[in-house]
Amino acid sequence: MEFYGAPGTIGMAASKLVTPGGASQFRWRVIDRSANLQSAATWVATCVAGKAKGAQQTSINLLDQSVALNKPMVMPLPANCTVVRVDMRIAGGIGTNPASLIVSDLALVRPTQAN
Repeated sequence: MEFYGAPGTIGMAASKLVTPGGASQFRWRVIDRSANLQSAATWVATCVAGKAKGAQQTSINLLDQSVALNKPMVMPLPANCTVVRVDMRIAGGIGTNPASLIVSDLALVRPTQAN
């Protein structure tokens, strides 16, 4: 899946409602990226139904050069939640080309499946 953020823009590139069931983590791999000065791309998981309604978890900046490519990454989902909205938020930063991010292997997993 590929996401773009035009220079000078900030917004939500994608959004998906999920029912975690027994899963407590969101997993993905960063395949490739192209960053601009002050650009950022983060996953934000927000509980929209359940005891923890309103709780959020946010990933690190996936456009940061310290993020290893092709390595499984995980982030916890909000606990006590029956429906989670997972958003990809991207800021295009300062530059002439869009900031871009390619991810794969998206999955909801139990902690023992995260490796």
